[in-house]
Amino acid sequence: VLCAAMVLGFFKIGLLSPLGSAMLSEFERLNATKIKGLSSTLKISDSGLWLRQAYKKNQSVIHSTKLRLSGNIIKLEDVTVFVYEGKNKYSQRISAQKADLEDGFWYLQKAWIHKRNSDLPQFQKEMWLPTDITLEKVHDSFAQPETLSFWDLPDFIEDLDKAGFSALRHRLYWHSLLATPLLLIAMVLIAATFTIKQSIRTNSGYLVIGGVLTGFLLYFISDLITALGFRQSIPIVLAAWAPSGICFLLGLAMVFHLEDG
Repeated sequence: VLCAAMVLGFFKIGLLSPLGSAMLSEFERLNATKIKGLSSTLKISDSGLWLRQAYKKNQSVIHSTKLRLSGNIIKLEDVTVFVYEGKNKYSQRISAQKADLEDGFWYLQKAWIHKRNSDLPQFQKEMWLPTDITLEKVHDSFAQPETLSFWDLPDFIEDLDKAGFSALRHRLYWHSLLATPLLLIAMVLIAATFTIKQSIRTNSGYLVIGGVLTGFLLYFISDLITALGFRQSIPIVLAAWAPSGICFLLGLAMVFHLEDG
């Protein structure tokens, strides 16, 4: 039974999770475009869009008050770009009326360039800023972790970190998926404590109530630990694996106690 639970856990990770994430992703897309009508405008926050990109050894921070999707092109308005040499050395600031994300670069229109060692800004009607960001990366960066396949999550988390977005939820979700086989094994052990060596005279109602209360208790502990992980009060790996580990040790201890008793 324990082996079957472990195999079922790996089956969920490798096959069921990618299938479910693909279906959920399609639902989210249809819900956003057909029902909510969010296909043309994405509001990231009250202050607009903030995006950090790395290209070769340089980095830049892009701010825009509005982001629109026109077909396969991302269009930004009222754009400010802070360019850095390396990671922390400020180089220049670019203020542009519009910016379009094209293949391998940002196309800036009506841009004013404020260099660090220059008092007067320079005006350029159009200019190109190299980038490795694509439409898919920007779109996926706002996706829920449940809409991403288990196999795609590691690369996606790396892309989020590189672009400057927080990958906390995605990293926690990925580790939670990894802990699924251990969690299923723990559930089998806990269920066994309510069935093995039970007397015929034992009231089955008490067993059902005990099992339900145990399930609610474990769910509460799991939810509490996950919340601590989201707040970064505990490490992400601990927040993802602790619920499964606690359930496994608890079930193992209860089984050993009944076997010895």
